[in-house]
Order: sequence, then structure tokens, then C-alpha cells
Amino acid sequence: MQEITCPHCGKEFPLDASGYAAIVKQVRDKEFNGELKTRVAELQKAQIEALARAKAEARQDKTVSLAAKDQEIAALKERLAAGANEQQLALEKAKSEAAQDKTASLAVKEQEIATLKERLEAVTQAQTLALEKAKSDAAQDKTSSLAAKEQEIATLKERLEAV
Repeated sequence: MQEITCPHCGKEFPLDASGYAAIVKQVRDKEFNGELKTRVAELQKAQIEALARAKAEARQDKTVSLAAKDQEIAALKERLAAGANEQQLALEKAKSEAAQDKTASLAVKEQEIATLKERLEAVTQAQTLALEKAKSDAAQDKTSSLAAKEQEIATLKERLEAV
């Protein structure tokens, strides 16, 4: 048996092996619990830090992902605008070609009209000449017929007088 002095009160008391083992166990348990609490606190702190890092990484990944999506949206908008511009140019080109075709068609039609007018004038002149000739021929036939009739009348008058 040994005597041990209490560190708090300074009193000495006898201690046998089982009491010593109990005190050692009590000290060891107290230190173990203290160490356990320290380790638990460290683990919780590490877990909180890991969670904060994971959240930060997630935010950063989200930011990077959003930036990539924004770039993709901008690229798609550019493609859409380019497509719209291309479509507008094609529409303007088609309108221009249609206007040119219309102008060319109009010029062809005007030329056809001019040709038809010339033909109409030629036909009208030919008809006028034919009518005048017919009138002239009719007048000449009438005059020659009249002269023949007058000559026949004169001949008949001479015969009548002779009889």
C-alpha cells in the first residue's frame, strides 16, 4: 500500500493496487473523454470545412456552368441573328430579282405592244389603200360603164333618128 498526496487539498491517503487502478482508470477515462471530445470537435470542424469547400466548389462549378451556358446562348443568338440577316438578304435578293424580272417582262410586253401597234398601223394603211383603190376602181368602172352607157344611148338615139 502506498500513500498518495491529493494535488488539490494536499492531504495524504493510503492507496492499494485496486484503488490505484481505479484512479488510473478514472484519469485515463477523463483524458480519453477529453481527447475524444477534442477529436470529435476536430472532426466536426473538418466536416464543416469540407462542407464549406464543397459548397464553394459547387458555387464555382455553377458559376462556370452558367458562364458556359451564357456563352452558348450568346453564340446561338449570334447564329440566329446571322440567319435572320441571311434570310433578309435572300428576301431582298428575291425581291430585287422579281423586280428585275418584272421590269424585263414589262420591257418585253412594251416591245410586243409596239410591234403589234406597228403591225396594226401597217394593216390599217393596207386596208386604207385597198379601200381607196377599191373606190378608185369602182369610180373608174362607174365612169367607164357610164361612158359605155352614154355611147350606147347615143348610138341608140342615132338609130332612132335614122328610123
